[in-house]
Amino acid sequence: FEPRQPGQKAILKSTLATAGHGSMAFHSLVKFLMDYYDHTYSACFHQADADNSGLLDPAEVQNMIYVLGFLPDPQRVQQLIKEHDPAGVGVSRDDVSKLMAKHREHHLLVWQESAGFSEGEIGIFKSHFLRMDKKSNGFISMRECMGFLETTGRQPTNKEEQESLIRLFARMDKTGENVLDFSGFLQFLRQWSNEHLRRTRARELRCASEAGLSEGEMEDYRRLFEAGRWSVKQRRG
Repeated sequence: FEPRQPGQKAILKSTLATAGHGSMAFHSLVKFLMDYYDHTYSACFHQADADNSGLLDPAEVQNMIYVLGFLPDPQRVQQLIKEHDPAGVGVSRDDVSKLMAKHREHHLLVWQESAGFSEGEIGIFKSHFLRMDKKSNGFISMRECMGFLETTGRQPTNKEEQESLIRLFARMDKTGENVLDFSGFLQFLRQWSNEHLRRTRARELRCASEAGLSEGEMEDYRRLFEAGRWSVKQRRG
């Protein structure tokens, strides 16, 4: 959760000040997250408790989860409510932390299965995957995967990147037959995209350093560039 509220920012500032040097050890990070979540849940609980009853009904719980930045699945929310409010009297503040811990755990599992891609992105990748799966056996080869990367501009550009891609493909291959199922394909795309972003970032930082620019100045130029590119697209559109 991004610290938007004064209380959240105060917790972050206090924890970093205690840690010193603007960083924190693992135990300090754990304490910070516990305090941070507790403050966030309290603030959102009181915001969602429209009738100030001290208890949340199903609609208020769903609204609270939405305010916390999740897109609540109504069926999943109902299941969580039944687990923490079997009598049906309402979810208390103390129950919220337990409920949200379960919700975060479920959300993380879903995120891992989807490799962090949206439903729209997964739909597009699924269409590509089915077209690449010439044998219709639920698997694609490295050659077929490379064809997809080239089509979408994600292909490796040098020997080092090619070797990195081969190693990554092998890690995602659970069969040992140099193929990926759709789940492995999604995980492969996520990690390859992350590596591509890291390499791009490193190149940009080197270029900025050679040009005598700080990282902050580089980001300012990036925003100007993106704004200019968007403006050109608008005029062409």
